[in-house]
Amino acid sequence: MREESVARRYMEALFQTAAQNGVEEEVAEDFDDFIKMMSESEMLQAFVRSHRIPGPEKSETFREMFGDAMNGYLLNTLSLMLKNQRGDLPGTVNTLYHRRLKRYRNITPVETITATKMPESLREEVVSALSKALNANVELHEQVDESLIGGIQVRIGNTVYDGSVVHQLEKLRERLT
Repeated sequence: MREESVARRYMEALFQTAAQNGVEEEVAEDFDDFIKMMSESEMLQAFVRSHRIPGPEKSETFREMFGDAMNGYLLNTLSLMLKNQRGDLPGTVNTLYHRRLKRYRNITPVETITATKMPESLREEVVSALSKALNANVELHEQVDESLIGGIQVRIGNTVYDGSVVHQLEKLRERLT
């Protein structure tokens, strides 16, 4: 839990600075690019996570490598993490940053599970109804699970609304026994 609270402080400082300067989306894109680059380069991962390289030296090398390749606020934040030997945090900070950006834009991620792919017209109805009910912009993530037979399951955060046929049949069976 300590790691996430440290990551949250880095994220919040970065987000506040980016939002005040209207570059929150640019920072998000650059952060994604950096995380992707890290996932594809074992050498970069080793460099970022190494405790053998002194923090100030690592920070300076990082600035030389990426100074022109990313937003300055992100560069400063990542450089500070490396200086403080927190090379384990960029992935967590990036995840937290994207969650914070969605809250800032009043976007609520919603997962739906249906037995078949929803037709576009139904998808639009679901998004519209959920947007009204949540008073938010809905970011819909659809999944198909043929075992549902029919109906829909909706997950918003930790809450699941189960309107599937399988669920309805289970409830009926419980009432009859």
